[in-house]
This record gives sequence, C-alpha cells and structure tokens, in this order.
Amino acid sequence: MWLEASFIEKPLRLEVAAAPKSRFILLHYSVPKALWDWLILFGTFYLAVTVPYNVSFTTADHTAIDAPLTFIADVVVELLFIADIVLNFRTTYVDKSGKVVYDPRSICIHYVITWFFVDLVAALPVDLLYAAHIPVSSFVHLLKTIRLLHFLRLFQKLERYSQYSALVLTLLMSVFTLLAHWMACIWYVIGRMEMANVKTWHNGWLFKLSEQQDMPFFNSTVGGPSMYSSYIAALYFSLRSLTSVGFGNISANTRAEKIFCICTMFVGALMYALVFGNVTIIIQRMYSRRSLYDTSMKDLKDFIRLHHLPEKLKNRMLEYFQSTWSVNSGIDVNELLHDFPDELRADIAMHRNRDILQLPVFAGASRGCQRSLSLHIKSSFCIPREYLIRQGDVLHAHYYVCSGSLEVLNDTTVLATSSQVKRREPVWG
Repeated sequence: MWLEASFIEKPLRLEVAAAPKSRFILLHYSVPKALWDWLILFGTFYLAVTVPYNVSFTTADHTAIDAPLTFIADVVVELLFIADIVLNFRTTYVDKSGKVVYDPRSICIHYVITWFFVDLVAALPVDLLYAAHIPVSSFVHLLKTIRLLHFLRLFQKLERYSQYSALVLTLLMSVFTLLAHWMACIWYVIGRMEMANVKTWHNGWLFKLSEQQDMPFFNSTVGGPSMYSSYIAALYFSLRSLTSVGFGNISANTRAEKIFCICTMFVGALMYALVFGNVTIIIQRMYSRRSLYDTSMKDLKDFIRLHHLPEKLKNRMLEYFQSTWSVNSGIDVNELLHDFPDELRADIAMHRNRDILQLPVFAGASRGCQRSLSLHIKSSFCIPREYLIRQGDVLHAHYYVCSGSLEVLNDTTVLATSSQVKRREPVWG
C-alpha cells in the first residue's frame, strides 16, 4: 500500500525577499569577478617582480621609457588597477551580519572607508611621467610598491580555492620565489652602498664578485660585473641563504652585509617552516585517500589473520573490498550526508535514484511519496560470482538490477537471468 502524500506536492520553501539589484552591479562571487581577480593577481605578481628590480638595478639616468616592452606592460598594469577601482565601486560585498549588499550607495561608502585610498595611491600613473620625460626620483618610484597590498585582498579571496592542492602549492612556491627575488634586490642595493663607501668598497661582495669574474671596478661606480651577472649572483645568494644551503663563494664581508645575512637567515627559517610545512600538509592531503585505503586494507588483513578465515572466504572479502573501493573510493554516502537537512538530502536522493523511481511500479506514487522512498533506497554492490540471496534467507528489501546481470540458480542450473540491458527488473524473494 502506497502512502499518499499529496499534501506536500507543493513543497514549502522559505525564500529571502529579493533585494532590488541594479543591472550594473557585479556580484563578488560571480565567475567574471573571479576571472578579474586572477587577472589582477597576475598583474600584482608582475609588479612584485619588476618594481623591486627597477628600483634596485635601474640607474638614475636610465628610465622605463628606454625599454618599450616593459614600459607598455607597466602602463597596461596601471590601467588594470584603475579599472579595478571602478569595478570595486560596483561590486557587492558581505556585511558583518552575513548579508550580501547590493545597494550602490552602501557599496561606495564601504569601499571608500576600506581600500579606496590605498588602491588610489597604488594606481598612480608613475610610468606616464616617464613618457612625458619628467624626472622621477626613486622615492616616487617606490610608491608603486604599495600595489603589493593587493596580495592581502586577493589572498582572502583565494581561500575558496584552498581545496585545490596543486593551486595552493603553486602559490606557495611563487611567494617563496618572490621573497628570494626581493632579498636579491636588497642584497644588490647593500652592495652598491658599500661600493660608494671609500673605506669598505674593496671588501664588499660586488668587489669580490668582480675579481672572480675578472671584471674589475675602475672606481667605486665605474666598471664591474654587468647588471645581469650581478642579479644572478644576488638571487643565487638569497636562495642559498633562505634555504640554509651555503657554499661560501659569495659571502658577507662588511658589517651591513653581515647584518642583512642575519636577518635573511631568520626570515628564511620562518618561511621554510611556513611554506614547506604547508607543502608537506598539501602533499599529505593529495595522498590522504591512498593512505585511508592502505589503513583499511591493513585492518582487513589483520581481521582475517586474527580470526583464521579460510582462504576462499579471505579471497571473497579482499575482492569485495577492492571492487567497492574502485567504485566509490571509500566514500560513505550516508555518513557524508548525515549532517545535511532532510530537504536537501531528499533532493540528492531523488537525483541519485532517479532511474529507479522512473520504473512503472512507482508511477502511481506522488512526488512526496517518491521523496520519502528515495531516502530509504540503498545501493548494493556485488562482485562477480557472489550470491545476493540464498534460498531460505529472510528478505528485508526488494532488489533492482541497475547495472550488470543476475542469475537465478537451482543448484548449478540457471533458471532465469535478470539484466540491465533493456529495463531494470526486480528480484523478488
């Protein structure tokens, strides 16, 4: 007898009153906004590489306009940050109560009191001053480093991608590489400062490097290794210091260089623990499913050995375990959905068992009845040549063949075959 549930044919649903939305408002969780955030992230990475290098290695008489490709890229990034300011004035946000705010006026006020002035300073078109041949000091050029504050905003948004281990691993290694790049730029600046000191210029690491490469300095400012060679040497030294791997071919000689090395070692120890500690966790997460499989297999073998199961029964258990694991990867659906509300679990069950509920035997059931039945339908997997029901067993359920085939045997004689070729057939006791 079917339980009629016509009174729930039209499910009750609590709906939040639709807030008036402008067609020009961009949702902060939408796909276009996510793609735009990634574009801003790449632009920020570009600035994180080029700005410290230009400040450290570019001489006073050399401007960005002398490198057309670099100049064009810098201008494009500046335009991206200006466009980002405009979009932030039209992008929704979540207030302290957890409500998504769509009101344009509230969005503008929230952005102005949070990140607007930082973004405004970060988007100053410094490179356009080069195009106008206006002399710009290094201090003004350093204002571009404020754009690196975009990392703080973007890393908060990247939390939604924390479940992607490969992506998090790539970002962590990128941050470590950026830190080494910044340390290399600072190391070169210290070397240039020591070269400007008449008392210590012959003891600095740049002077030692010039002797190794047979490219001597004619005085404290003329001659010496090229910018490219100096940067490679500085990057090699910073990576060596951050990873605590030293060979001594480039070392600190002056007081300022030794102080910087001490600071680099402290920073390297912190970053090594932070970055590579997270790398270890990510790698463990990537192989967590395999570790669970090995643990379950070990427990199963210990159980077999403890109870001295016969070889035939042992092989059946191992084959069933390996076959079911290949199907569901060890995921217990009932445990996974245990904490979900009944309404959501019913929708999920209706989707998972939609093929069974389309059978003619369920045609007369109302939707409410089907939703109730779907919560009690369970999937069962049998390995080949395994018995599902034996004669004399007490039946507690009806079985339907959803995949594969099933034979009805009388001793060794096949009486009937039920398969999933044309239709799903019930197996009755």
